[in-house]
Amino acid sequence: MSLASLTQTAHQNAERQEFAREMMSGNMSEAKYKTYLYNMWLIYDILEDVALSMGCFGPQDLTMPEDDLPIDGLIQADDIWADYEELGGTEENPPQVVPATEEYRSHIITNCQHDKDKLFAHVYVRHMGDLSGGQMIASRVPGSGRMYSFADMNHSIDEMKALIRRRTTDAMAPEANIAFDFSTRIFEQLNDLTY
Repeated sequence: MSLASLTQTAHQNAERQEFAREMMSGNMSEAKYKTYLYNMWLIYDILEDVALSMGCFGPQDLTMPEDDLPIDGLIQADDIWADYEELGGTEENPPQVVPATEEYRSHIITNCQHDKDKLFAHVYVRHMGDLSGGQMIASRVPGSGRMYSFADMNHSIDEMKALIRRRTTDAMAPEANIAFDFSTRIFEQLNDLTY
């Protein structure tokens, strides 16, 4: 099996949410997308900070750097913030944060902060999704979609996805499914907001 097949049901459930479909349709309002961006920034900011501190983006085996390239250029929090500001978002007047976003941040800190495999399951879900479906979303959302550009990446998108897959194991499936479940809940709660 592969991690993709072990998480397929949870992944499809997240993709089928009305909020996700609206993003893909190209009809999402700036206000709604700005709220999404702010919630994503809160998640990526903590996820990437912890992942960097645990070496998730560096080579897996420092004694074999030729065969094990670092996955540089995946950091997106700053680009998400730039997209948010482009749509008029400010630090002083942030949009609503849905409960699932706060629960997700807490989960990363409480359950993944000292477990590199669990943490990488979330990197896999978030960043692999942005490398894949995000490329279609970028041209359909308000603003320039910098979060999907990966401008600092030294690999092609296909090369980066292959490097990420090399670091995954089937044992990461339970945590990856949790990440997809958080995505589903965030989409549901964002969709319920009044804009």
